[in-house]
Amino acid sequence: MELFYIIAGAESAAARKAALASGKDVRFRNLHYPEVRADFEARGGKVAPALWDGEKLHEGLEAILKALGARQ
Repeated sequence: MELFYIIAGAESAAARKAALASGKDVRFRNLHYPEVRADFEARGGKVAPALWDGEKLHEGLEAILKALGARQ
């Protein structure tokens, strides 16, 4: 899994916290970097934060929490 985030975004901070708490193997990808943004856009990304599960991009905090199985 890959979590695409914006370092200063409140929803991104909540998504990072939920990813850590989930215990799942999640790679954190800061959208500040051009190569990370290119990967995000290649997966169809438009809204950050977003979680790539290997098949689908879950965009927005609510979708990420659902994909991680986190309590909302």
